[in-house]
Amino acid sequence: MSIFIHAFWKDRGRIPGMVWWDFKKRYLSSFIGVAWGFIQPALSLLIIGLAMRFGLRMGTLSDGTPYTPWLICGMIPWLFISETLHASTGSLLEYDYLIKKTTFNASLIPFVKVLTGLMVHIVMVSGTGLYLWLTGILPGIGWLQLPYLLISATTLMSALGWLLSAANVFIRDIGSALGLLITLMLWVTPILWPADVLSPGLKPVAWLNPFYHITDGYRKALLHNEWIFSDMTGTLYFWLVTLTLLSASMLVFRRLNNHFADVI
Repeated sequence: MSIFIHAFWKDRGRIPGMVWWDFKKRYLSSFIGVAWGFIQPALSLLIIGLAMRFGLRMGTLSDGTPYTPWLICGMIPWLFISETLHASTGSLLEYDYLIKKTTFNASLIPFVKVLTGLMVHIVMVSGTGLYLWLTGILPGIGWLQLPYLLISATTLMSALGWLLSAANVFIRDIGSALGLLITLMLWVTPILWPADVLSPGLKPVAWLNPFYHITDGYRKALLHNEWIFSDMTGTLYFWLVTLTLLSASMLVFRRLNNHFADVI
């Protein structure tokens, strides 16, 4: 782990240029350009929102919270999570020409994918804040927790990015199965439906999902101005899982790093 961290810190100066290059490659090379980064999640929100609003008639929740703002506040971080998982998992194969350079630090590539997704995510969060303000939900002190939530999501996605990208080089089925897994997690995590509908015996299962800490945190911060750290047990559990996963991903990536060029 110390070797991994030292090498990553030593090459940190390359990250801004790589993020900008990846951003241009992903968006600016298309005809519509960077608008694709916002059109796709906006359409996803629209389709899901219409289906839940008119199909399942989800107008308001049991506590009186309007369903549409509640859905948006949970879907925005989830779109960041799902998009980043897709991008980072296949990142080493996408930039195979860099992997074959013996002097290049491959650990930068998955992290760059996370930061590229974070750029779009910050704009989406800003747009969500504007939408809430226009619908009468004014900014409160809870919004000051957004930097913490961004750091939490970035740390978790970096850990998953390093782990999945390294494993995907050797087991290509991971990339193929990832879409199914993300769809499953969307319905298992209380994002489209409130956790209150679960029976007391199943609520701890949702609580054990680290993604729930992030999506629920966005809702507490943006909609209810609640202090996330009031549930210190959930916060400590999230960081225990995230830091354990981060340590494991560093070790796995470091162990497999020397074999990437041979397999690719």
